[in-house]
Amino acid sequence: MNSRPLRADHTLSRLHRQWWAISCVCGLSLGLGYTLLSAGWQPEAARCWALLAGWVMAVELVFLWRWLPDNSRQPGQPLLPALGLGNLLTIGRGLLVGLLAGFVGLGWPPGWLACLPAGLYSLAAIGDSLDGYVSRKTHYTTHLGQRLDMQVDALGLLVATGLAVQYGQLPVWYLGLGLAHYGFGLGRWWRRRRGKPVQSVPPRAARAVIGGCQVGFISVVLWPVFSPPLTSLVGLLFVLPTLVSFGRDWLAVSGRSAATE
Repeated sequence: MNSRPLRADHTLSRLHRQWWAISCVCGLSLGLGYTLLSAGWQPEAARCWALLAGWVMAVELVFLWRWLPDNSRQPGQPLLPALGLGNLLTIGRGLLVGLLAGFVGLGWPPGWLACLPAGLYSLAAIGDSLDGYVSRKTHYTTHLGQRLDMQVDALGLLVATGLAVQYGQLPVWYLGLGLAHYGFGLGRWWRRRRGKPVQSVPPRAARAVIGGCQVGFISVVLWPVFSPPLTSLVGLLFVLPTLVSFGRDWLAVSGRSAATE
């Protein structure tokens, strides 16, 4: 009679053990990063990096712990006992974004360390093109994976865009693109609070293409081999389709347009 709840508790315990293993990997990565930056940069800068990166990764781990009960193929279905390779890739992307966030508020690192922010985000971008594919190929798509993918994408774009603006690679107004996802979510919440209808966002193939191009552009801009005004001009070409895409989605959410293709 109680076998199903007991089985669910056992499965969740297994997921919790995997969470602890992931936490250890995050801690080791943070320690290695601090050691590397201490040797090649100012110790104070390395400490600031470690504090901010550690805080961001801690927040990510808290959300992962809370979302573990969503590790099922569909909401309400039985929990899967393992996170799966696709989800692990997404979690790895989150780790890279956490390490990247440590550079916010600091100057561009000296020497070859200046390539670290671009390298971290480029690896996260490559992982973004793999995690969904791997999940589908291994028949291990989960509701947890969908939530993780969306939030890691949004946080990564926000952090990377902020760094590109901080380094002078892009104008300040470009930061609005990094905040667009959170502004969109806030707008949906506000409509619900006011009792207005909120429709679901319709699927559009162009959305993934535009998002991928945007991530690729930011990855390139972070490498210390490009500089404005070229980066600013090209950025304008990339931001316009993204704004149009968000606009179409908002019209659909507010019930003013089907916004389908």
